[in-house]
Amino acid sequence: MKTWKSQRVRAAAAALVVIGCGLVLRKFGYAAHLPFVVVKFGGSCLWGAMVYFLLASFSSRTKAFNLAIGMADAPPIVRYSD
Repeated sequence: MKTWKSQRVRAAAAALVVIGCGLVLRKFGYAAHLPFVVVKFGGSCLWGAMVYFLLASFSSRTKAFNLAIGMADAPPIVRYSD
């Protein structure tokens, strides 16, 4: 029982780290003279990682492949929920 709880905590902690990295990239990406492509697509990659880790923290017993399938549903839901 403790292993899935610790996996949930690690996934939630990883999501927080990724959120922090995204905020730093957004705030200091251009100030650090990073190219537009790095800032733009780096943020998109971090968003995908954040969604993955949040899904992993909510459903810790799910396999990685099933989480990836669940992640494929996230962008259209976010896009069309506006």
